[in-house]
Amino acid sequence: MSSTLLHYACEENMSLDVILELLNKRPDDVMKKNQRGFLPIHVACFKEQSFDVIDALITAYPDGLKVQDNDGGLPIHKACANGQSFEVIEALMKAYPDGLKVPTSKGRLPIHWACVAEGQSFEAIDALIKEYPDNLEELDDYGLLPIHVACMRAEQSFEVIDALIKAHPDGLKVRDWHEEDFKVIEAIIRAHPKGIRVVAPSYILDVKDGYSILHRACMSKRSFELIEALIGMCPEALKVPDNYGRFPIHWACVAEGQSFEVIEALIGMCPEALKVPDNYGRLPIHWACEQGQSFEVIDALIKEYPDGLKERDGDGRLPIRYALMKQARDSPSLSRTFALDAKIPVFSSFSARITGQESGIADAMIPAGALLQLMFPRHNIF
Repeated sequence: MSSTLLHYACEENMSLDVILELLNKRPDDVMKKNQRGFLPIHVACFKEQSFDVIDALITAYPDGLKVQDNDGGLPIHKACANGQSFEVIEALMKAYPDGLKVPTSKGRLPIHWACVAEGQSFEAIDALIKEYPDNLEELDDYGLLPIHVACMRAEQSFEVIDALIKAHPDGLKVRDWHEEDFKVIEAIIRAHPKGIRVVAPSYILDVKDGYSILHRACMSKRSFELIEALIGMCPEALKVPDNYGRFPIHWACVAEGQSFEVIEALIGMCPEALKVPDNYGRLPIHWACEQGQSFEVIDALIKEYPDGLKERDGDGRLPIRYALMKQARDSPSLSRTFALDAKIPVFSSFSARITGQESGIADAMIPAGALLQLMFPRHNIF
């Protein structure tokens, strides 16, 4: 299987006259595949040949539109992927409408390719949507719907996003919520801010771990704009714990380096969550201290629920214990200082006041809690 002269002519965008001459002299070449499994019409669709050339190839071998290449692609897949004109897409659709329902070896339909193609016209995508709207529900082998791949193109037009959402609003339904999913949602918010609000609250829960999209956004340290939009979409998600007993504020505190803006918003809208321990007995303040959140974040959590500093988790540890352990991990010299301080009577008395018991080896770093007392002089933690 090697390329014919007709393949080369299509590859080089030869004129209609040249194509017709080759079809006349070597009519069988229109049915021959090259090494990639391309017929001449595959090549023509992939190389932006003119409508007249593609129409001539369709006329010469109509069944060629049903032939798949080595990757399972039909000519219409190639045309959609390469941003062919509406005129070409329409001709291919009319000649073989069932081709719109044929997936490639990666599970992608022509609509998937049209949505990801650079420069693909709105008219072409709109025609594909209207011809087979059910295709908008089809996932490729990467678990992506057409709306997903459309949003992955930063330059995607508002018209395309809007048409996809209107034709299949359930396309915004959350599934496994990996990194790519957030890129999709962020793109939707940029392109179509109101579109995110068509998602019903029942769509946002991940049954496996009980995570809502808001949980996922908080744990993966997404932008404040995204989290704000998600709260606006489904404010009740702030008050729904996952299967680990954690609210979004817990996960925001777990995410190392979380922005104060996000924490402040979550505290303001659901302050009661600061008082709820997760399945490990930890409050948000425990997690914030363990992860070394900023002074602003810790201070805001303490101001809203100062008694949280006195709450022990399932291991019997106070939030201050985690703050000190974090400091020790980040500074070996500080860790050695803590170990020495434990032997000094004044620090031992601090430890007894915090833990209610005499300091042992396990509490060797607790005495340095005096450092946090200096950090938060307004809060009585002892």
